[in-house]
Amino acid sequence: MGNKGAKPKKKNPAILTEDEVNLLLSNTSFTREEIYRWHDGFIKDCPKGQLDKKKFIDAYKAFYPQGKADKFCNHVFKVFDFDNSGKIDFTEFLIAISVTAQGDAHKKLSMAFRMFDWKNHDNFFSKFLI
Repeated sequence: MGNKGAKPKKKNPAILTEDEVNLLLSNTSFTREEIYRWHDGFIKDCPKGQLDKKKFIDAYKAFYPQGKADKFCNHVFKVFDFDNSGKIDFTEFLIAISVTAQGDAHKKLSMAFRMFDWKNHDNFFSKFLI
C-alpha cells in the first residue's frame, strides 16, 4: 500500500546529508555554500525539515494577500512534492526554486506544463509542446 514514488525515509529530515548536497549540486546551479545557506533558512521556517501544504498556503497568502491562494497552492504544492509524500522536503524545495528562478527555458517550460497538465491527460502538453 505504500507510496511507490516515495523516497526512503531518512532518520531526521532536518539534517542535510552529503548525498543530498551532491544531488543538489548536480541538479541545480547553486554552490555548496549557497545550498547550506538556503538550508539554514528553510530549517528556520520548517524546523522539522518539511513544509506541509498548510504552511505552504500560509506563506503564499502572506506574499499575495488579495489572491485566492487555496486552489492555486494546492496545485502548485502537488507539482513541487515530487515524491507525493504530502510534504515538501528541502531537496524538493531547492530544486523547485532552482528551476523556477534559474532554470533554462526548457526546464521552466517542463515545470509549467506539469503545473497546467494537473489532470495528467496523457501528458498532452509535454508530448505535443515540449
